[in-house]
Amino acid sequence: MHRIDVPTAAPTPPAKQEPGAPGYFTSGNFIGGVPATIPGPDWFNTVQAELTNTVEASGQPLDREDDAQLLQAIRSLINRARYRPGQIVISAGEPLEGTLLCDGSEVPRTDYPELFAVIGTRYGAGDGSTTFNLPLCKEGTTVTHTNSTGIVGVHSTGAVIAHAHPASASAAGDHTHYIGVNGAGGHTHAASSGAAGDHAHGAWTDGQGNHNHGVNDPGHSHTWIGPSAGGGSGGWSAAGISWPNNTGTSGSGTGIWLNDSGHHAHNIGMNGSGNHTHDVGVAGVGDHSHTLDNRGAGAHEHNITVNSAGGDDNLPAGLRMMYCIAY
Repeated sequence: MHRIDVPTAAPTPPAKQEPGAPGYFTSGNFIGGVPATIPGPDWFNTVQAELTNTVEASGQPLDREDDAQLLQAIRSLINRARYRPGQIVISAGEPLEGTLLCDGSEVPRTDYPELFAVIGTRYGAGDGSTTFNLPLCKEGTTVTHTNSTGIVGVHSTGAVIAHAHPASASAAGDHTHYIGVNGAGGHTHAASSGAAGDHAHGAWTDGQGNHNHGVNDPGHSHTWIGPSAGGGSGGWSAAGISWPNNTGTSGSGTGIWLNDSGHHAHNIGMNGSGNHTHDVGVAGVGDHSHTLDNRGAGAHEHNITVNSAGGDDNLPAGLRMMYCIAY
């Protein structure tokens, strides 16, 4: 869409002609002397102004190469009639025309001037000069109401409506808990041991290897104390007796020794005890009971602690929809 820009176009709007009676275009009747209707500059300038004003009112600059601007302007203005910039719209499918998804995206300020005028940088300043951020609806959360304009756009942490979980651990006072064990009557406890069958218990000793048992005999001598030997042929004589003279005898061993026992072992055997059982008897103890004492603990209380569970956000169940913002 563009304004007339041929060489004969006037740079400023010409003065309007005096209006006549409202009517309709006609091609005229040459034979009857009825002239054809000529719109004139007033009418064309009015139509041109209506069209260009519609396009520019939608926020679009006139573009000579775009022949769909009037259609886009009509659609945009229709949406504006339904929504106002900054209004939240819920969609069951995709973002509706004239709205943007509330996903925190960064968008140009010049493309959405009216929306920027309403929300500004409340949801983020974008790059700080040419862009700004759309509201961010966190996944799974809902839009909640507030009466304060100062906290619009602030995420809440979620809260559970005030309620209580009743629990009581009142003092019970000094008391006892009765426990009784009844007599079991005269009885016995049976016990038995199974037959072991005919069997033997084996035993053995290790071989000691080839060895001997040595005996050490150092030998010894016998000393005879008596008169000195005489010169007689019998050994000694009375005539030859003199003071005693110690005379030694030759040493001699006993010649005792032990033979090797050879490599051997000592086998030990045990005969089978035959097929038998061992009787075990448990005598009856007679009619009796076992006494138990359960003493009171005194007046006291039992503390109860209920721990929290779950996350920070309060996420209700519901149908998922899209929150969009009109621009």
